[in-house]
Amino acid sequence: MVYISDRIEEGEHVMYKVKAIGKVESRKEETIIYVNKQFQKALKHLDEFSHIHVFFVIDYNEKCKMKKVILQIKKMNLNKGCIISSTTLDIDKEAELIDIKPYFPSEDTVKTPIYLSEKSEDYIEVEKINDSANYEVSSIGEIRNVNGNNYIQLDNRITITGMYITIFWWFHKFDTDKYRGVTECNPPYEDAPRSGIFATRSPVRPNPIAMTVARVIKIDDEKKRIYLNGIESFDKTPCLGISEYDSREHCTYDSSIPKWLQHWPKSIDDTIQNRKDSEIKMIDSKLKSLLSECEPRERIKLKNKIERKIEDRKQSEIIVYGARENNLKGLDIRVPYRKITAVVGVSGSGKSSLVNNTIYAECRRRMEYLSHSHNILQNPNVDEMVGCIPAVVITQNAIHGNIFSTVGTYTDVYDYLRNIYASVSVRHCPNCGNEIIPLSKDKILTVLKSKENIKIFNLSNEMIVDESLEKMVEIAIENGEGAFCAELDNKERVMLQTKQKCYHCDKLMFEITPATFSYMDTDSRCPVCSGTGKTVVIDENKVIEHPKLSLLDGASSFYGKLRVFRDNSNANWMKGQVFGLADAMNVDLEKPWCELPIAYREALLHGSKQEVTFKYDNKKNGRKGEIKRQVEGLFPIIERIYEENSTTNTRDKYMMKTTCNTCNGERLGKEGRMATIHQIRYPEAANMTFYEIREFCNILIENLSDNEFTKTEYAVRSLIEISETAIQLGIGYLQLSQATSTLSGGEGQRLKLLGAFKNHISGILYIFDEPSKGLHPSDYKKIIDLLQALVKEGNTIIIVEHNEDMIRIADNIIEIGPGAGEKGGTLVGEGTLETMMNHNGTQISKYMNYNAQLKKVRNRNTPLNHELIRMQNMSYNNLKNISVEFPKKALTCICGVSGSGKSSLMKGEIYSRVQSNKEFSGVVLVDQLPIGKTSKSIVATYIGIMDFIRSEFATAPLSVENGWDDKYFSFNGQYGQCETCMGEGKIKVKYTEGTLVECPDCKGKRYKKKILSVLYKDKRIDEILTMSVNEAIQLWDELEAVDGLRSLQKVGLGYLKLSQGTSTLSGGEAARLKLAKELISKKSSNVLYLLDEPTTGLHFSDIENLLKLLDELITSGNTVISIEHNKQFMENCDWKIELGPGAGKDGGNVISQGAV
Repeated sequence: MVYISDRIEEGEHVMYKVKAIGKVESRKEETIIYVNKQFQKALKHLDEFSHIHVFFVIDYNEKCKMKKVILQIKKMNLNKGCIISSTTLDIDKEAELIDIKPYFPSEDTVKTPIYLSEKSEDYIEVEKINDSANYEVSSIGEIRNVNGNNYIQLDNRITITGMYITIFWWFHKFDTDKYRGVTECNPPYEDAPRSGIFATRSPVRPNPIAMTVARVIKIDDEKKRIYLNGIESFDKTPCLGISEYDSREHCTYDSSIPKWLQHWPKSIDDTIQNRKDSEIKMIDSKLKSLLSECEPRERIKLKNKIERKIEDRKQSEIIVYGARENNLKGLDIRVPYRKITAVVGVSGSGKSSLVNNTIYAECRRRMEYLSHSHNILQNPNVDEMVGCIPAVVITQNAIHGNIFSTVGTYTDVYDYLRNIYASVSVRHCPNCGNEIIPLSKDKILTVLKSKENIKIFNLSNEMIVDESLEKMVEIAIENGEGAFCAELDNKERVMLQTKQKCYHCDKLMFEITPATFSYMDTDSRCPVCSGTGKTVVIDENKVIEHPKLSLLDGASSFYGKLRVFRDNSNANWMKGQVFGLADAMNVDLEKPWCELPIAYREALLHGSKQEVTFKYDNKKNGRKGEIKRQVEGLFPIIERIYEENSTTNTRDKYMMKTTCNTCNGERLGKEGRMATIHQIRYPEAANMTFYEIREFCNILIENLSDNEFTKTEYAVRSLIEISETAIQLGIGYLQLSQATSTLSGGEGQRLKLLGAFKNHISGILYIFDEPSKGLHPSDYKKIIDLLQALVKEGNTIIIVEHNEDMIRIADNIIEIGPGAGEKGGTLVGEGTLETMMNHNGTQISKYMNYNAQLKKVRNRNTPLNHELIRMQNMSYNNLKNISVEFPKKALTCICGVSGSGKSSLMKGEIYSRVQSNKEFSGVVLVDQLPIGKTSKSIVATYIGIMDFIRSEFATAPLSVENGWDDKYFSFNGQYGQCETCMGEGKIKVKYTEGTLVECPDCKGKRYKKKILSVLYKDKRIDEILTMSVNEAIQLWDELEAVDGLRSLQKVGLGYLKLSQGTSTLSGGEAARLKLAKELISKKSSNVLYLLDEPTTGLHFSDIENLLKLLDELITSGNTVISIEHNKQFMENCDWKIELGPGAGKDGGNVISQGAV
């Protein structure tokens, strides 16, 4: 019987539209199906099947019912769209055709016949839309795929008696006009020709109705769930109906299918699938070694790279005339081709305005124009720019991404690995573990001809004898539907096959592709963890936070204080079962949780089939009653809540992340995990370091056959080049599976450089924003070598830098200044290092000598004798169970090579430990993670000055006259924001890829015209917001409200504009902005400040100011620990902790620690 939903109430169910695609007529001896002309191409190759499923709608006593029947094809006329069947239907009128599907024994036939004692009429009730041939159908529930469990979540309970059901569901993700108009496709079946969609089970069809026969595992009447043996559908797929399977109605045992499907199983695979089974069993046959024997190959030597010849260009440099972006004052500068140019100057002097907003912006704009792109980019404010070339910017911001972003995805290594494994790996059956190596018929003959005394057997163990080997193989392949066995002269048998199928257990396999190894592919990733490698489980310590308290007094925050509930109870069974179970087991709930009987605790946490009784008596409303039910258990309750609504609140409050037990953290389904190349599984290769990938490539070169190497040569060469460059950059230790979000600043920088280098494109302008960021001095040479290699390949380099070692390698230096903001924007000097050092007016000449950098900024005349904080047994990430100590009320520096464990020590250990002890009154972590995600988060709002600005404008005479209060001066609200751009200042250009241009109405000012008419201190609000921090301080010099701005000035951010978006800040600027905000809060003394490379982006003079600020903090009784490599900063520290000696697994040790 098909179970239908209740009558549809208004707004209760989502309705799915079904349209007629033809007619169905039943006559005395036959049934005729007519397909509308627009869908007749969809019948292509359907005549290769003997039977079909036909869906149609017919009106029964003014009720429309959709039925499904199996018909045998007697004759078909593809040109007329007509199908004739000798089977007659019990209909007395013309019916509307809805869908046609081919009969697949492997999907429709249950091996052992099933006969129900009672047969009911099968149908799904639909509603006709007016007088058209269109109908609506609603769902009876959803098909869920949660943590590897497949079940139907029903709206109402139903009765199921059989082992199998036919499920009708809706391909909701293909319910668009685009897909519903398709008539032909390329089926994913091996050797299948292009076919009409009616000859396939494709979800792309006029009416996206799906039909699946599934085995019932169990039925949970309480939760209204039917658990299934597996169904290939998306999570939360609408279920239209369920029919109990009866072999008399739902299958036929005499069907035939096309030749390209002959090797498919003859019935449904009824093996119980345990999708959570993590065991991998792989059985290797002798076939792979046999193939190697008959394919001798000469050693393939990788060719040397061809040196590129760079032709001389007539234009030898980029010339900028009259650059006026932001604070630039008509700069004229030159950037020579195929040289390294360093742009220097104090923070806020205009370096980014020149390099990013002028040079890069104009180069990009011209490239977009040449490519006829739809992106509309505005001209930078510059008189003229000559010699533009394609440009790429590599910023200093940390590499971020979603949970799927890893070192392997970022560097494209995974793409190459997937291609290699898809081309030459040996796959194993996910059911029985046997090898599956399909070969062409010619290849099989080549293998067999290389041996003597070969005997051929079919799969029934019958020997095949004929006059020639070719004929025997042909007969054997035909008899075995693609497979047979060959007995070699040593009596050993080897299975040879031409199809993607396991002939040991009859498991059908589809063609292996690169997507098979992608944990982002919904069909290939682990079904339990959805490709993340992690699952969430309930953490008993989070559920029972206070085990020394009783449940009555709040042992569990989930229940709260049950004493209150007990004294005034109601019919809440989640709480009531606590008392019912206690009464049944005679347990005293006044005792602390930790003293309760283990049996009671286990039953309450995990549930019990024991029925218990709870009597409630609510004194407020007078309701009394008694509930008798099984104990559901606290863990099942939380799991149910999480399944129904997977909120982060439930997850964070009661659950914890753990390695997925199904894929063991390998993220893939069994097929991807069980493909090997020389006994190396794909997940093992995907978890390698760059060092190991280089060795893996050597294995491939030495062992792949000529044919295999031809297929993979490009990918292998690419892997060698990427891994060797990574090793050269000093990040060979990084694992491909490491999440990019966990990389240190130095690791992220070098990974970006790796991306730039691996392309080998000449004639590119590479712009690097502080390439030395996060690097230990020992790593500088690796970056310098890479930059110089890019120049040798014919590229032009611009670096925005403050690091002396990086500046010294530049062929050309441009210094902008002399100050920040309005005091900057002029050309201080330009030329070689020698020229700049001899120019007395430049910051280069002032600071780029060793004595100037070692000048003591902080006053440390007294010896260090402060209290030492000791921390032991620290093992986070790569830390080797180390112990460290650092002084209170002092400045400590953590240093070491990139990847040595600095971030693990400071963020993973010190930060978490200090939060749980009482050594400090508070702890503040100031890292370089981005601030703000929208353009409406600006410096003024983040620092808190925006409230002051709005209140001041609300007191202006015009505001008082019109009744405009604070909210009218917020660009986030409807009262004052420009209605065109909604306060953004920019609008998106239609039909372009995210291009933003200045709002044509407010001209980027964000506000309505009437709001811009209000003047405060003779300035509009947009003029106030375009001020720099330094300018705003001058405007409100005597007001206490600008103390926050002074904090910005102290951390070297006085050049920032109040309206600058926080999401546009560099990592160093974001870190210092966070520090400034913490200083504004005026925390008490004895606070521990943890800083992550605060000198990033700072000029020598700015570092002096930062050190003075930190000295003020320390003098006030606070403690500062900072990760740093800057020698000017390190020279002014009190204490130093150095980690190493190497990176990754070679790091994590304390090299030295003590007073500086």
